[in-house]
Amino acid sequence: MEQSIFYQCTLCGWFVENPATPPAACPDCGCKLLRQATRDTLDSVSSDAVAHLKKQVKKCWNYDVNPTTGATSYHNLDLEAYVDTRFCNPMMSVDKAMITVVERCKHCKQTYGQELIPCTRVDRLKELKIFDEVKHLLPKKVLDVEAT
Repeated sequence: MEQSIFYQCTLCGWFVENPATPPAACPDCGCKLLRQATRDTLDSVSSDAVAHLKKQVKKCWNYDVNPTTGATSYHNLDLEAYVDTRFCNPMMSVDKAMITVVERCKHCKQTYGQELIPCTRVDRLKELKIFDEVKHLLPKKVLDVEAT
């Protein structure tokens, strides 16, 4: 007997049975970590337990408090990507060079996440549309492989 294949989000528990193509990301929370499961290995997740994961953050976590009144003032969250290339230069060893992409608030620079990308992951740099910005910093061996 053939078992049905499910794709389940590892963050919020959303799942779909036997899709024609597996989704790239969870439609409920946006998580890109989906796993294959069967009816026996499918996780049962309470919607109340993961409701906070599905809410979009609209205000920045970094807020000001007036010391006199105790009132708080928030600003809207507008994320920008900042590319940190301190650990990548043409003279570095290919296995040690890293590029860091930091997501932060445009207004206060509060960090909301970061991704460390090895310089050999040219495909990921192109996907993030930062390859042209950092290619002059990549080790020569990486660029030689990319050219072939």
